[in-house]
Order: sequence, then C-alpha cells, then structure tokens
Amino acid sequence: MLVVHEWWGLNDYAKSRADQLAALGFVALAVDMYGQGQVATHPDEAGAFSSQVMQDWPAARGRLEAAMTKLSEHPAVADTGMAAIGYCFGGGIVMNMALSGMPIEAAISFHGSPTQAVKNPQPFEGIVQIHNGAEDPLVKREALTSMAKALKAQGAEVKVVNYPTATHGFTSHEADEAAEEYGLPLGYNAAADASSWQAALLALDKALNDN
Repeated sequence: MLVVHEWWGLNDYAKSRADQLAALGFVALAVDMYGQGQVATHPDEAGAFSSQVMQDWPAARGRLEAAMTKLSEHPAVADTGMAAIGYCFGGGIVMNMALSGMPIEAAISFHGSPTQAVKNPQPFEGIVQIHNGAEDPLVKREALTSMAKALKAQGAEVKVVNYPTATHGFTSHEADEAAEEYGLPLGYNAAADASSWQAALLALDKALNDN
C-alpha cells in the first residue's frame, strides 16, 4: 500500500494512516512527494509545492515508481499486487496514477483534487474509489465528473461517493484547526470519515485478496 499525503506534505497525518493500514496487515509506505521531508506551514506554501508536482507528472511518476520499488523489496510484501490511497493533493495523485496506467490494483481518493496531470491516459482495469464531500467548494463538480469519465474510458471500475454535509478534509481532525487558523473551508466529519474508510478497506480487500 502506498499512502500519499495532503498538500501540506508528508506529515504525521499521512504516517498515521499508514500505521492504521499496517495494523490491519497491509505493508504500507507513506510517500514523500515533495522530497527531503519538506512540509508546508502555510496554505500558500502548500499550494506552491503541490502545483509544482502536478505540473510535472513524469517527475512525480518517477518518485512514485521509486516508492513502489522500495515497497516491493520489503520481505513482508506478498505477490498480490499494490494499491494506493491519497488525501487532498494525494487523492489527485492516486487518481492520476490510475489514469496513467501504473501497475496498481486500486486507487482510492479521499477529498482529492481531480486535476488531470496525465497528458496521455493509458488503460487501467483496476478499482478507483473517489470519496468526496458534497459541500466541498474546493473540488469542482465538473472536474470530478471529467476525471471519473476519463478513468472509466480507460477501463477502470469507478465509484464516486459524495458525503452529505461533508466539506474538504473530512477525514482529518487537523482540518478543524487549519480551518480556524487560515479561514479555509475545511472540517472533520466523523460519519464521512468512518464510512469512507470502511468502503476503502472493502475495496482493498477485493482488489488485493480476491483471486
């Protein structure tokens, strides 16, 4: 399992999700998409970091491939395939992983940005789940629909779930703190968090354990 962080960078939140997966028996690696442990301390900095990555998909793909190689070398990894989950910026990354035909069995996005960074989509026959807040003003519905259509056109099994009353960052308790500090439309939603996590685990079980 690859876990791709929010636009803030590889912080404790992404690592805690990897720990959750590890506790369930997955071999999980939290990927550093910015390099050298860079973590943003302000939304402007986070936006700059994430935009830079999304504007150079070949470089981003290279970093992801290196992470997948590292993960595959772990002695506990079974030959059942890999999957990726991502949050916010990371959700956009895993959607683009699927769109570019990377060798994963599932891509699961939580409040992910549906920006298409891949110029030449490739066939992908895995599972894609997109968990989105119905009240999220940062994810444009047109872009979300476009991404889902693009993935379906490449053969993906796509499911989009919009959670009523949920806004951006609904899986993270830290979203409330960031909303208060920076005036951003973020917020934790316990019901959406629990429901999306259970749906993701079921999808991962299907993708990685069904023969």
